[in-house]
Amino acid sequence: MSRTKIMQILKNKTAVIGAIFVLVLVVIAAVFVMKKVHAPEVVGVYTASVVSAGPARNLTLTLSADQLATLVTDYSNNNVVTEQGTWSAEGKTQVRLSLTANNIRGYSSPVVIVFERSRNSLEAIEYDESLYGSEGLTLVRAGEAVDERLTKSSWQWKETVYSNDETVRPKNPAQFQLTLGEDGRFSAMTDCNNLLGTYDADGSEVEFEDIASTKKYCEGSQEAAFTTMLSQAQGYLFNSAGHLVLVMRLDSGSIIFTPR
Repeated sequence: MSRTKIMQILKNKTAVIGAIFVLVLVVIAAVFVMKKVHAPEVVGVYTASVVSAGPARNLTLTLSADQLATLVTDYSNNNVVTEQGTWSAEGKTQVRLSLTANNIRGYSSPVVIVFERSRNSLEAIEYDESLYGSEGLTLVRAGEAVDERLTKSSWQWKETVYSNDETVRPKNPAQFQLTLGEDGRFSAMTDCNNLLGTYDADGSEVEFEDIASTKKYCEGSQEAAFTTMLSQAQGYLFNSAGHLVLVMRLDSGSIIFTPR
């Protein structure tokens, strides 16, 4: 083989290698840009209340611009656990959280949660149910007045499950409806009187205040019990079935509503 042919072959190989190198750089840059484009929409503080898979607890997730993540779990027994890790945007709508250590030790393998992102919340679509329960896990961006699902429809009382396993159900569920307005006011129908008042929602917390009612008397009504339940609510979440769950103070129970 002549010297000229050898030089031509080497030249062609060099060109191919150069093209491959450029292509790799383009792919890396595209991934980097994609993550950075979506990062500002995800960065922030998110909160949730969890009442299953162990004691009741409040979660506060902080996603920072450098893609570091901190999850603080505040248990009802005043025990606080802080976990550290990283997060990344996957496509346009998903966020992957990888927790690698807590304030005591590092993990042999990371705890991974994959979220579907909406405007104001992160809904877990892949997570360990033994850690967070099977009722679903949704974190709401802190500082938002309400989760948008809260005011989308009226809610029909299904049942109330207390921590001692006692369950109270309405005799006629259709008579008990709760409606939350975007202006911070709520109204409710019961099997006797109508209720109205105000509510304060922030992140995963909610409280019903200034509850008033009409004054009709009804024998055997469940109105008083229902009103007391609302007055004891301090948090909310949405389970995997799309039901609204109001979490009562001191982990005493959960009031479950179905959408109307």
